[in-house]
Amino acid sequence: MFILLDKEKGISSFKAINNFRRENNIKKIGHTGTLDPLATGLLLVASDEDTKLIDFIDKGEKTYIATMELGCTSNTYDSEGEIKYSNNALPSSEKLEYELQNFIGIQEQMPPIFSAKKVNGTSAYKLAREGKEVKLKASTIKINKIKLLSYNLKIATFEVNVSRGTYIRSIIHDLGQILGCGAIMTELRRTTIGPLSESDLGIDINIDKLLTLPIIELSKQEIKILVNGISIPNTSEKKGKFIAKVNGIICGIVILEERIKSQKLFGKKIGQL
Repeated sequence: MFILLDKEKGISSFKAINNFRRENNIKKIGHTGTLDPLATGLLLVASDEDTKLIDFIDKGEKTYIATMELGCTSNTYDSEGEIKYSNNALPSSEKLEYELQNFIGIQEQMPPIFSAKKVNGTSAYKLAREGKEVKLKASTIKINKIKLLSYNLKIATFEVNVSRGTYIRSIIHDLGQILGCGAIMTELRRTTIGPLSESDLGIDINIDKLLTLPIIELSKQEIKILVNGISIPNTSEKKGKFIAKVNGIICGIVILEERIKSQKLFGKKIGQL
């Protein structure tokens, strides 16, 4: 099963999905993209055998609504860090909108040192908390759309659609540096994951449109042979890795060469065919 959860503020993504696992008596659970404890919004969750498909889910574009406070900075780029206030002038609404639009496009982004990025196998935020030097590499990201929604006194809210791996905190921090007054993130909500939106919350998700592998339909007899570790003839001209379906049900991942071989099969689902 794949389902969208609405993560609440103040808990980790791990705790959010673990709570869901316990409440629904699920043995195994995973998700396709972490949200910071400060953030709320969509988490795409997989349960039991479907967790094997997480590596084959498109974790691409996401949309967020972010709120920032101008006139200050923090070491975490958000309101949960050590905040320092500035007396520098705040921008006009026109200036703020103009600089936001300049972020659209492909660029190199430096992640916050208080992030889950790994440094020699250790999360950067753990090193930062210990006061150790953290050296991160910039990541190539893409900002597709950005729109200022409101700006009142020093609080601004904007909507942004970005590629995988983009840190909204870094966008806000970099914007504050450009404006010369500083800025920190105070709220963040993820509203879309690819084609999925808040209207899909709480329902069993058809993930066909999110899969990064093509789909091949096999018969019940063919999948039963494969689950026993025996390859079957490949009567098509197709080659490569495929998601195997039987009667519309995803039953695993197979490799098509001269013959069809299994890579990961979902024994429980196959047993219920």
